[in-house]
Amino acid sequence: MISSDKQNPKEITFIEAIKILESNKNDERKNFDKNFFNLLKKNKNHFDEILFTSETEITQRRGKSIERELIEILKSLNNEKTFKDEDKNLCYKILRAFEDGIIARVRAKEIQKELKKTNNNGLEILQVFRKNISDRFLDESLREKIDFSRKREIILSEYLTN
Repeated sequence: MISSDKQNPKEITFIEAIKILESNKNDERKNFDKNFFNLLKKNKNHFDEILFTSETEITQRRGKSIERELIEILKSLNNEKTFKDEDKNLCYKILRAFEDGIIARVRAKEIQKELKKTNNNGLEILQVFRKNISDRFLDESLREKIDFSRKREIILSEYLTN
């Protein structure tokens, strides 16, 4: 979250933002003054700076991303002889979820950490993925509702007067 006073934008935590934005039914509605759009522009510029910095850090890293590594593991499981049809189907759904970016990076890190403890047994590896990924992320009907080709961006901005 980014907060801006009349001078500089600064990043605040989600909890801090909730406390600031909290309101009640009796709060009076007010109009924007001239300064609102200048502050909004500063916030957007600061937000773009943060995104650019994080994208630069990611692209400058050497080696594979966690997600790419997990995708390769899932692809290697396609040839697993011990898998039943439902195991192959599950593996495919998990693979699609990773390729579509549905699985959060934090969850991917947890999976990677747990995979290091396995004996490279296909069923054991699949069980780690299964244990860490909710069914709702594997639901094929979800794919119909999400347009993955469009840019996804959420910017919330609140103009506080007091």
